[in-house]
Amino acid sequence: MVNLTNYLTQKRYSTLLLLIIPLTLSAFTHIWNPVGFPAFHVDESHYMRRAMQVIQGLGPQETNATYDYGYDHPYFGQIFLAAALSVINYPESLNPSVSPHSIEMLYLVPRVLMGILAVVDTFLVYKIADARYNRKIAFISASLFAVLPSTWFLGRIIIDSIALPLLLLSILFAIYYAKSTSRIDNEHHMNHVSNKLRYFLILPSGIFLGLAIFTKLPIFALIPLIIFILSNKNIINSNNNNKRTKSLDIRALGLWFLPVVLIPIIW
Repeated sequence: MVNLTNYLTQKRYSTLLLLIIPLTLSAFTHIWNPVGFPAFHVDESHYMRRAMQVIQGLGPQETNATYDYGYDHPYFGQIFLAAALSVINYPESLNPSVSPHSIEMLYLVPRVLMGILAVVDTFLVYKIADARYNRKIAFISASLFAVLPSTWFLGRIIIDSIALPLLLLSILFAIYYAKSTSRIDNEHHMNHVSNKLRYFLILPSGIFLGLAIFTKLPIFALIPLIIFILSNKNIINSNNNNKRTKSLDIRALGLWFLPVVLIPIIW
C-alpha cells in the first residue's frame, strides 16, 4: 500500500513537472522584457486605439473619420482588450504623462496581457496533445510551441493573440466530445443523461469558435477542421488504443453550428 502511494505521488509530480517546464519556457519567452521584444508594429496602435475608444464609451466600431478601414475586423478583439484593461483602471492607474517611461508603461501592461495569453495557449496545446495522444507528445508539443520563433508575434498587441486561445479551446472541447462519444460507444449503451452531457461538451466548442471568428474573420476557414474532429474520425480511445470511427450526430452538429454562425453575425 505504501509503495502504491509513493508510485502515485511520483507519477503526480512527474506529470506536474511535464506541464510546468513548457509553461515556464513560454512565460520566459513571451513575458520577459515585453517592451523590448518583439519590436513595436503599427498595427498595435490600431488595436490599442480601438480598445481605448471602447473604454471611453465610444463603441467598438470606428468611423471613417478615425480610420479609413474601420470594418477590417470584427469587434471582439477591442471589446476583450478594453474589458481586461478596465479591470486595472487602465490608463489612469498608470498616471500617464508625456515621457518615454510613461509611454513604455502604457505599452507594457497590454503586452504583458498578451504574454499571459501566450502562456494560456501553451497550456491548451499541452491539453490538446494530451487528450489526443499522450503526455510525452503533449510535453514535446507544448515545449516547441513555447520556444519556436514562429510564435514570437503572440507577444504583440494584435487580435491573433486574442483569437488563438479561443480557437484552441474550441479544438480542445471538440476532442473531449469525440472521446466521450467513443467511450459511450465502447460501453454499447447511451442513456438520456449521457446524451445531454455530450451536448454540453460540443456547445462550448461552437461558442469559442464563434468568438474566435468574431475576433478575426479568416478563422472561419478552420470550420472543417473542427467538424473533422467532431465526426470522431480516427480519434483514439486512450483506454484500449482502438480506433473508432463514427458519423457525427446531425443534432449535435446543428447545436455546434448555431453559435459558430450567430456570434459573428453580430458584426
